[in-house]
Amino acid sequence: MMTILTRYSMSGVLKNRTLWSWAIGFMLLWLLIGAFGGSEPTSKTVEGLTVASWFAIIALFGLSFIATNIARTISYATSSLNYGFRFTKLTPKSYITALICCSSVLGAILIVVALGMTYGLFSVSYGMSMAPSNPIWALIVSALAGVFMMAFAIMLVLVATNYLGLRSANLIIFLPLIVVAALSQMQIGSIVPVGAIYASPFNSIMSLLFNSYSGTTAYAQLFNSASTALDPGYLFASVILWTVGLLSVDLILLRKIRPGQVEEGRQI
Repeated sequence: MMTILTRYSMSGVLKNRTLWSWAIGFMLLWLLIGAFGGSEPTSKTVEGLTVASWFAIIALFGLSFIATNIARTISYATSSLNYGFRFTKLTPKSYITALICCSSVLGAILIVVALGMTYGLFSVSYGMSMAPSNPIWALIVSALAGVFMMAFAIMLVLVATNYLGLRSANLIIFLPLIVVAALSQMQIGSIVPVGAIYASPFNSIMSLLFNSYSGTTAYAQLFNSASTALDPGYLFASVILWTVGLLSVDLILLRKIRPGQVEEGRQI
């Protein structure tokens, strides 16, 4: 059941041209702005850190965009899932596991695209190779980040469908994108307390992505060496703990999923 469900889910997402067009187009637009829309950095070191920062932020946005758009489909399948959990072999655990496998692979695919676009655009803009320092580490981080983003988005959708009504799902599902925008700009523009960064899975993911592209330590103010250096081990552990916690909450909410009317979600 789990293998079939995973294969079916992944096939459906990979063939969704609209979803991928928007996700890739969104990243491409902002990377173009980053590569050609600002003043050119003054040194090779600053160039590398600037590119890594753009990659980290845009990749995080891309992962959020994919996860939220996949998770929102749950609101259209509440009746089917409620019936399936009660009268078929489908269980919340197998359903969540299928989504984990799907989101992990999709996260890795998205990051490969982001790596290629970042490298190509900034290399052309700066007139030199701006290749990522550790693309394998970027893939590992993105695979984990894809699972976290999916778990977070699923929780939001299930809270909306179970307790707030389907009308709320279309609004609450954009919360990850808003959170990513606020927290990423905060770490770029100011020195954030180290404890707050470790406690925030979004900032932890962004810092790890920055580290994978630049090959240098991320700091409390992302690439300001005057601020406190961040420990990659603590960052990685933070994301894992948050992911496990959110998946546990998702399982509880899935078991309590309420069938709803699709028409309700179309109401403003």
